[in-house]
Amino acid sequence: MTAGWNGPVAMGCVKRGHGWGLQFRYSGGGTTVVQQLLIDVAGGRDFPSIMDDLVLGPLGMRHSTFRQPLPDHLGTVAASGHWSDGRPIAGKWQVYPEMAAAGLWTTPTDLAKERMLLRRERQKASFRI
Repeated sequence: MTAGWNGPVAMGCVKRGHGWGLQFRYSGGGTTVVQQLLIDVAGGRDFPSIMDDLVLGPLGMRHSTFRQPLPDHLGTVAASGHWSDGRPIAGKWQVYPEMAAAGLWTTPTDLAKERMLLRRERQKASFRI
């Protein structure tokens, strides 16, 4: 179970795979723990609102959201998800309670904005002493 979600989740329990700080390995479960940490630190605010205020809004990602299910005003322009055999997903797409790990809805343009900012910041960091 995920806080505020009564349905099943896609992941099992979260386990540490390596010693702390020894190796980076992506973890959907670990990302979901960070999601809950943000909710707790923000006084119980919902995760999509936190991300709107701290990330998506400041980056100008106006066509992106972590809201689940996808809001109607974005659902009318979203592509339908498909299974690997080409069949469309019933209901057009899947809904994930693990919003930080699997819940970002975005566009190529919004994603490019985020990538360009990361690249610019990395370039700035390489010139710092």
